[in-house]
Amino acid sequence: MCQYETHVIETDKGPINVYFEKQSKLYCLVHTANNILQAHMFSPDDFKKYESNLDYSTLEKQKFVRNNDTVDDQSSKELMDVREKDKLSYENIFSYIKRGIYYFGNFNINILYFFMNKYNMELNWVDNKEIFQKINKEKCTTLFDDKYLNNKKLIAFVINVVKIKFFDIYHHRHFYALRKISGMWFKLDSSLDKPILFPTNEEVRLMKQ
Repeated sequence: MCQYETHVIETDKGPINVYFEKQSKLYCLVHTANNILQAHMFSPDDFKKYESNLDYSTLEKQKFVRNNDTVDDQSSKELMDVREKDKLSYENIFSYIKRGIYYFGNFNINILYFFMNKYNMELNWVDNKEIFQKINKEKCTTLFDDKYLNNKKLIAFVINVVKIKFFDIYHHRHFYALRKISGMWFKLDSSLDKPILFPTNEEVRLMKQ
């Protein structure tokens, strides 16, 4: 059962209503989707239903395409089209294992692409290396400037981090969203008790002085 409510956050612009879902089992990707949409649009059952139709052998090919520069764009597009309903492959024993794990949550990221696409939202992948380069080499105070953050087409970031690592056999990854609401950025992490309002870049610069 998902726990959700609307929080009234006091800001310099006045009170802002922020929809927020708290963690249930390993359903962080479900909560992330709903927190981005700012409404209880999807249930874990919706994700389980789509998960059961994923072909993991196809997903492995998709990973190969992402890392293979020699594959033409058309082939990449065909393999990356997560809207196509695939039949679950039982040829590989890991399909059973993965299906069992995902049944309790921790769903595949391709499902988020699929459901966001239903609301005409496009997800763009950003490699961690770009972030680390900004932090470690460029010594930047902020990762993104105001022009980037104020882009009307940009409404959210999806963050994915490893929270549990069992040797190199199993990595439990946690998803959460950074969402722009009424021109202000909030951390909507279902593992927390409530939304967190981020300071603006100007406020960060003033704190650094």
